[in-house]
Amino acid sequence: MGDREELLSKLDERIKFGNELIAQLNDVQDIDGVPKLQRKIRQEVEFLKKLKTSGKVKWEHLSCSNLRHFEAMVECSRRPGVIAVSKVFHLDDSTKLLVDIVSDGGKSWTKVIARNPKSLSALSSGNASYGARSILDQAVDYVDGIEESLANKLKARGVVVKGEILPDFKHDLSFDDSSDANYNAAPLFASENASSGKE
Repeated sequence: MGDREELLSKLDERIKFGNELIAQLNDVQDIDGVPKLQRKIRQEVEFLKKLKTSGKVKWEHLSCSNLRHFEAMVECSRRPGVIAVSKVFHLDDSTKLLVDIVSDGGKSWTKVIARNPKSLSALSSGNASYGARSILDQAVDYVDGIEESLANKLKARGVVVKGEILPDFKHDLSFDDSSDANYNAAPLFASENASSGKE
């Protein structure tokens, strides 16, 4: 298979995958924000279809697709106790806060992060771009697919780590976050108590 045929085949896979994500949300339609999430995924699928029709598709289009993030959002949306998805809270007259997942009767707010576990570990050890905050500085609670050494660092800071603890990868200083190599499709997300803010 030539490079162009492989690219078009991958594009078809992404389009199919996006449609599958939309369908997975059908049984949780009653959750606030799920129809909006479906519309966003549908827009991404339509964009990919237009690329295919135009014949101007590039590998970069596939690697920059939002479907990885949407996959994590769908996974989290389908978990028990979720009451809202992509919920906007008005903290005051001029400040809004977008919360990816609201659960536990509104007590838990979740930020969804879809990252390669290898990249998360690299970020925790300071191998991030200039000015980026360490994942340890940002984390409160991570779920699904985290390397053991990072999980231990988070636990030492009082973070509750849920989900699968993966063995550490052998790290080199270069890593590719856009690569599907070693990618755990399950989402990684941070959760904070929703102790302030009003709807």
